[in-house]
This record gives sequence, C-alpha cells and structure tokens, in this order.
Amino acid sequence: MSSPSFSFRVLGLAVALAVVVGIACSVATAQPPVVPGPAAGADLPEVPEGTAAEVFEYLLRIVAVQPAPGDEEVVRTFRLRQMQRIVTAAERILAGEPNPEQASAAAMWKVRALTTLGQLGDGAAAEALARFPGELEKAGRGELSRQVRSIQLQIRLRGLRPTEAAEMKTLLADIESYLAAGAIAPRDVSLALQAAWAMESSGNKEMAVAAYRSLGKILADSNDLKIASVGAKLLGGARRLTLVGSPMTIEGTAVDGTPLDWSGYKGKVVLVMFWASWCGPCRAEIPNVKKHYEAYHQRGFDVVGISCDEQRDAVEEFIKQVELPWKILYSGDPDANGMNHPMAVHFGVAAIPQMILVGTDGRVVAIDVRGPRLGRELEKLLGPPETEGEGKPE
Repeated sequence: MSSPSFSFRVLGLAVALAVVVGIACSVATAQPPVVPGPAAGADLPEVPEGTAAEVFEYLLRIVAVQPAPGDEEVVRTFRLRQMQRIVTAAERILAGEPNPEQASAAAMWKVRALTTLGQLGDGAAAEALARFPGELEKAGRGELSRQVRSIQLQIRLRGLRPTEAAEMKTLLADIESYLAAGAIAPRDVSLALQAAWAMESSGNKEMAVAAYRSLGKILADSNDLKIASVGAKLLGGARRLTLVGSPMTIEGTAVDGTPLDWSGYKGKVVLVMFWASWCGPCRAEIPNVKKHYEAYHQRGFDVVGISCDEQRDAVEEFIKQVELPWKILYSGDPDANGMNHPMAVHFGVAAIPQMILVGTDGRVVAIDVRGPRLGRELEKLLGPPETEGEGKPE
C-alpha cells in the first residue's frame, strides 16, 4: 500500500468542511510574525496583570520570540521559561473577559505550551494538559473544552508511530468516543479524515479498515448532508482496502456522453485508474500505463480511467494532447464530480493516482499498482511481453 504522502492528497467535499485545526486556529489573522529573540538565556518579560486584551497582546508577542542560537541546554532553559509564561498568560486571559477569538487562541496556545513542556521533561505538564478540558467544562466553556479535546487528539495523531498498534487502537477508540459525544463540527470532520489517513499510512490494514468504517459511520449518520457525504467517502475507504479478491463493478458516463458498459470488459484484465489532468503524479504515471497498454492490449488488457477533474474542457484537452486510447469516465454533475465523482466516493479515493487491477474473473487482483508493479502484475496474469523489453518494468 502506497503512503498518501507520496500521492496527491485531495479532500473533495471536505475541503469546504475540514478546517485543519492548528494552534490558535481561530485567530490566524492575528498570528504575529517571527521576531528576533533575545540572546539565549536572556530574561523574557513577565506576564502582565492587565485586562484580557492586554494579556492577549503580550501572548501574541511572546509566542513569536525565537531564541538566538546557543548552547543546547541554554536554549532548552529559554524554551521552558517561554512555555511557562505562555501557560500563565493563557490562564489569565481565560480568567478574565476575553472575546471568543482571544479565548480560543489562549486555549490553543496553552495546549501547545503544555505539550512542549512535557516534551522538555516537565512531569507536571501532562497532568495539567489532561485536566484542562475538564477545567474549561467546569468554567462553562463547553465548546472550547471540546475544541481542546480535538486538538489533543490531533497532537496524539501526529505523534503516532506505525509500529504502535496498541496505541493506534486506543487512539481510535478515543476519537470515536469524542465524535459520538457531541455535534460534529468542521474540525471534527478534519479529525476523522486525518485519523483514517494516518491509519492507512501506517500500513496496518486492519486498523485502517476499522477507522474508515467506524469514523465513516459516525459522519454518515449526521443530519448535515455535506458531513454525511464525507462519511460516505470514509466508508468507501474501507471498501477500497478490502477489494482484493472481491468483485468490482464500475459505472458511469464517458467524456463523450456514452454510458460505460462494464459487462463488455468481462474476461479481460482491466486497470481502473482514478486520475486528474491537474495531478502531477497522475501525468507522470500515464506513460507507464500507455506502455503496458500497447504491450498487452491485444492479449486482453484494457484500461478504464475515471477522471477526477471538475472541468470537462480540461479532460478533453488532456485526452487529445496525450492521445489516451482507453475509455475515460467523467461526471458533469457539479455536486458529484472532481474528487467527488460517484466512483471516487464509492471506493473512498482521496489520493490519486489510484490504480486498481481487476482480473479476468472480475475480481480485484491488487490495488495501488503504480510504477513497475503494474508490469509485474500483468506479467503474472498475461505472461511476459511478446517483444523482449517491451512493457517490462524499468
């Protein structure tokens, strides 16, 4: 399974929905530029006792300070003091009368600072971080508490190692519990997507399928049609990962308006390729597919392309320019094209090119058959190319 980091990652419907929640995400326009810091080891200004607005201005200044290069231990000491001041400033802001943006930023910076303090060896930071959502809840800041829980889960996702199967299982359970405990917000859609992709990227197929299914079901049950649509795509991801050995049926309309007759491919080896004209890795893969098409087409190999473009003109121009000889499906429905082509949703395709090889019996032989792997798989199914060197992987 190829890692999504090596493919074009596209969110489809989630682009409009999934706000990747970073630290102080709600005040992106208020983020200060990085400013030259004092020499490593120099004193940082103390946190003022003023209003929430005044302390917030201090917070924006202090988070931008970078220590000058110096001895590793000196820099570490500087960071410890800086993070401690950020925590204090955030707590003073939240204890005052901040506006929603200030409160959100303060909470997010406190999460970041406590996380950094824990990494720097502050043993009490982890406990403070664990208590923080409950403290916000008790203070009547329920929505902010939920936002912090989401950030904590995302931090755990970023630190997840592919070999930590037990932690992956625990984290997935925690994300499921979090999502099920309240109304689904855009940040929650982002969290679900990131979690599923992280599990798939890990190479742990069992965990990835479990994540796509459980998180997809939670989103698919939403009354918000857009969120439910993202859930459907996540469920499709589980379907895609379990395709090998199962029948695959493709439906749709070609660029020229003719419907696809999937039955016409019966008895052939078929490469189903999800791609787009704007996708660099897809364009790079086309010559490889054409080479094998020319070598094996007369022996029962065919290709069905599924365009994830949004503009018909772009597809038609690319087909003409590159002279693609196989059928290309395209959806002209503006609500169901691009990465939301019905087939892309059905099979949970979020990274392209996605190349799925179907055997003569109509069952999927392999997924992610990019590059040299395509030639190896075709040689297993149809034998070596007739002409020495033709169609063989480089």
